[in-house]
Amino acid sequence: QGKVFIGGTLGVAINDNETDSNGNTFKNSSHRGYTIMPSVHYMFADNWSVGLGLGYEYNKTLSAGDYTWNKMFSFQPTVNYFLRLGDRFYYNPSVFVGFGFGDNTYTARKDAGIDPIDDTRIEAGIRPLSFEYRATPHIGLNIGFGDISYTHTKSKGKGDSGANTIETKASDFNFSVTDNINVTFRYYF
Repeated sequence: QGKVFIGGTLGVAINDNETDSNGNTFKNSSHRGYTIMPSVHYMFADNWSVGLGLGYEYNKTLSAGDYTWNKMFSFQPTVNYFLRLGDRFYYNPSVFVGFGFGDNTYTARKDAGIDPIDDTRIEAGIRPLSFEYRATPHIGLNIGFGDISYTHTKSKGKGDSGANTIETKASDFNFSVTDNINVTFRYYF
């Protein structure tokens, strides 16, 4: 109890989709993105911590000549449980709730755009497959595989002409072991 630790996650995404036809290569789509989320946690009881992460993500996608840029600021309260499996190994599932806000800009060509569309996101979930190795009493490496989560995103802004307001809502339920693989470094004070 009373132990504070800090952590952080850095994610990078690079995806390209190309078609080869008669010796000519055509780029169908391209995605580049990164996420950074430092966090601070407090051990409020034996084997339990509560924490808060503050993050930023940026994504740029090219598909069929159209560009999309997404920027999102987020904060994510988390509750972690630590079950000792061995001398330095811990099973470390967590529950999280996330809130985000940002904008989404779409262009039909690289040099022409429309006004940014405001995005808000709410998510909640659990990460049941998370494990930590503590190399020293102060340094830990956490690896998590997938999650079970629900995400709701709402977008609102002006259309191409700027005359009409467009509002979209999307909900997503995720159950995956291979999608969100996370590596987090932690420092225990």
